[in-house]
Amino acid sequence: MTRCLKTAGVSPEHAAAFRSKLWQMHVDSQHPRAPGARSAGDSTGDAAKSAPPRLVEMLSSSEDADPRSADVPFKQRIRPGMVVRWTPPGRSQIRAPGGLDMAVVLCPQSAAGAAARNFRGELVNEHGATSGEGKGEREPLTYLCALVLPSVLPEAYEIHLWRQAVVDVDSMEAEVLLEYDVATRYYFMKI
Repeated sequence: MTRCLKTAGVSPEHAAAFRSKLWQMHVDSQHPRAPGARSAGDSTGDAAKSAPPRLVEMLSSSEDADPRSADVPFKQRIRPGMVVRWTPPGRSQIRAPGGLDMAVVLCPQSAAGAAARNFRGELVNEHGATSGEGKGEREPLTYLCALVLPSVLPEAYEIHLWRQAVVDVDSMEAEVLLEYDVATRYYFMKI
């Protein structure tokens, strides 16, 4: 990781993802697979067997299925299932241990419904309509997101679908690609 961080443009998240991927490859190399066996990250079922390799990889990752999307800034292509790194507001109680705050976009806040509540139990759409609706103003760009927190396994993460927070687009810093590992049932950063 130290060597990776000495390279210009490499973030701590990229270095951690690289280390995790290298370790995963090392572990996989210690256990030869039987002919026709699938690796732990492969999806199960007949559809995965007949699908092109790139599609199988996409089904286990938060990466956008459209390869052209990488050319568009992430804030202009926010979609359900996208994982973002964000900065919780001020003295928030949401901070993840280790300082890497991530969330999975579920839906726009306005689409969450009247009964939706955040992780504190507060109503998400307490006032019904959002502040910009019906006034000709631009609707605030906020999303209901599920929190992503570190797991007990180092450099692995869990998605907590029932622990939700409203995340403003301005507090989103970058898209993070997570990959699901069937064997461990955890998510790992993808390079």
